[in-house]
Amino acid sequence: MNKLVVIILAYRRLDKLKMCLEALLNSNIESVADIVIFVDGPHEKDLDQISRVREFVVNASLSFQFVSFVFNETNKGSKSQAEFSLEYVRAKSYWKYVMLEEDVIVGKNFIGYMDRCLNEFKFDNDIISICGFTHSIFTLGKTPKTRYLSHRFSPWGFGSWIDTDLLNLKMSDLELFFQLGKKDNLKKIKFSGLDILPNIYYAVIMNKPISNDYRVILNSVCNKLYHLYPNVSLTYNIGLDGSGENCKIARLNYQYPVLDNVPVDLISFVEFTPEYNATFNYRRYIFNVILSNKVVFWLFYFVIRRFALYNN
Repeated sequence: MNKLVVIILAYRRLDKLKMCLEALLNSNIESVADIVIFVDGPHEKDLDQISRVREFVVNASLSFQFVSFVFNETNKGSKSQAEFSLEYVRAKSYWKYVMLEEDVIVGKNFIGYMDRCLNEFKFDNDIISICGFTHSIFTLGKTPKTRYLSHRFSPWGFGSWIDTDLLNLKMSDLELFFQLGKKDNLKKIKFSGLDILPNIYYAVIMNKPISNDYRVILNSVCNKLYHLYPNVSLTYNIGLDGSGENCKIARLNYQYPVLDNVPVDLISFVEFTPEYNATFNYRRYIFNVILSNKVVFWLFYFVIRRFALYNN
């Protein structure tokens, strides 16, 4: 099937889901075959909110023939929910997909851009996703008709190919973490974002799974893989109000999604560095300098392996 499927991952935020679906339906969706909304199973405290979300989703599927849904009876959590959704659409014989969380608003040209790029780069094994969001600080002094590559991954509206293993599921979190100490991977990941190393180390220290987003970045850095970005954002995240699972209350330098067609003009770009990040944080920078040191990394790795402190 040459058309793509849009996956929406939802839980309890009905107001966000309504805005997400409305923006998607108002965009150019000629290349979309199906929109599948996955609603995770409720925790007991969220039963009322989940019931309202499910009612809305059922009504949406009745109003639009190409909208369907999957309701989980038990709570899978965001990581397993994403993996489950991909297995579900794989069984439907789709080869390309777009994934949104319920708090992502798309611009009118988002789907068209995704479809063109997924077709254009389907045989490029070095590019494993097409991202729809870019921090507008990167547009300064650049033409809007530019795309760039980065090891950094943004989950705020992205597309990929069904046979692409974004997470590198063949490796455990600890095995993938081990790959950081090889070659110049620590240096690469340091310059992919000031937030990455502290959050990965924190997950390991707390014996928690590394989040999907950071796992994708680990896989990308360690295996020389890239994500394609537009120079101007095609998506907008409305979940930076404390309602989301990972993103806390934050103010980012956004530019509203306006991009139309983008020609083939790829550049390499270093993200979240003192030169380009208007919200550069020197405390995070110092943490990155320390955590990206190979001696520090191998001492840390030796301790957690020697005393079996990490089990993911």
